[in-house]
Amino acid sequence: MHKNPKRKRIKSLSISVLLILLNSVILAIGFVVLLNQNINTLKATAQVQGEKNLRTFSGVLIPLINANANNLDTFAKSIASHTTDFRVTIVDSSGKVLADSDVSEISTLDNHLNREEIQGALSGKKITTIRKSSVSKDDVMYYAVPIKIDGEVFAFRVSMPVGTSVYFTTDVGLKMIFSICLIFFVLLLFSLLISFYIIKGIKKLTKAAFEYKKGNFSYKGNVSSPKELAQLCRSMENMATELARLEQVRKDFVSNVSHELKTPITSITGFTETLLDGAIDDKQNSIHFLEIIKSQSKRLSAIIEDLLSLSRLEKDSKKPEMIKENILDLSILIFNGFKDSANEKNIQMEVQNNFDSVFCMLNAGLYEEALGNIIDNAIKYCPQNSKINLGFKIQNEKNNQTIQIIVEDNGNGIPEEHLNRIFERFYRVDKGRSREMGGTGLGLSISSHIIKAHNGKLFTTKRPDGKSGAVFIIELPVVCGI
Repeated sequence: MHKNPKRKRIKSLSISVLLILLNSVILAIGFVVLLNQNINTLKATAQVQGEKNLRTFSGVLIPLINANANNLDTFAKSIASHTTDFRVTIVDSSGKVLADSDVSEISTLDNHLNREEIQGALSGKKITTIRKSSVSKDDVMYYAVPIKIDGEVFAFRVSMPVGTSVYFTTDVGLKMIFSICLIFFVLLLFSLLISFYIIKGIKKLTKAAFEYKKGNFSYKGNVSSPKELAQLCRSMENMATELARLEQVRKDFVSNVSHELKTPITSITGFTETLLDGAIDDKQNSIHFLEIIKSQSKRLSAIIEDLLSLSRLEKDSKKPEMIKENILDLSILIFNGFKDSANEKNIQMEVQNNFDSVFCMLNAGLYEEALGNIIDNAIKYCPQNSKINLGFKIQNEKNNQTIQIIVEDNGNGIPEEHLNRIFERFYRVDKGRSREMGGTGLGLSISSHIIKAHNGKLFTTKRPDGKSGAVFIIELPVVCGI
């Protein structure tokens, strides 16, 4: 199939050319339509005025006709033979022209009985018509009325060329055309200036997009108007800021995951080589080294499993299978499941609940993992003899009811500068201490993705009483309230 080269050229036109052409064509069409409408309106007005003039002339002349009944042709010529702008004709009932101001020999004129205005006047009507004159070949307006001379009905007709109206005689039409043309070119000029102004903003946005494509996310488009382009520019700049942040997160992730995987692999490789170099002959040391290898293998397996879980959560656009569950009972069951771990550090765990039942749509397994990660972190990072509370709070906003599941401790808390990043993958407030405790650095990120999959949100705040400690809040929509 052959491609149309003309279509290809049209597609390759820049937006600036298209905008200018479009404005020019629209203005040109508008100009032609407006000019034609104005000319037609002015002509119609001129014809109305011409008809009024003919009515006035006939009203003045008709009373004089009976006084000159014996010599009608001389009377007609005495009135209008000196000007071509006005003509008087008198026709009898047979259509014969008895008097005419423009023709010296009326006997040469055709019978006028077939003329529309003559027929109308002879039948007692006042008729106005416009047609080309058989004498001058110009467009002429005719006005005929019935008159009686010695009891016989005649047709008295006055006429004038349409070109003698105000529209033509005073060059009003030419002046109007000139004025409209001038307005057209002024509007076209302003349209082009506006087009160039808009195009300038579009070119700045194009430049900004090109810079962002190169990775220069600090570039500013500096588009202040029009409002829509300015908003688009700000949106692009915000997007570039977000892309820069995501790029840094990506770099941090690559660096962190490399480090997290390298640590257990190095330990496994090192102790394996030590065993191969002869340490295997020392039973006590070999057992110790193998326990380290086993521990680091478990850690490596945990990191890989968490990475796979996180990857599945991020890529899976489908919602997990969920059923209606009593969020209170399930949360308390999960919370109490960590009491043995808490007892090892003499950490007190309390549930504060004022409700009987609140139902949410949940995938129990995923929810247990999300809440469990939060509770497990609280136990790991709280010092000996601390306290962890589980509480619930109902929120009502715009006919939407949600429940907050609140895990609060009185440990050292999270420094404010870390609050916005703790849900990032591998992000740790205290890197050294986290690794000592065996965490993968992915727990909170996994929890955040799970809660989002439940149409909820996970966030952290400071304790409302101002004391030290951390507060993690899961907020989920309620399907059946208290």
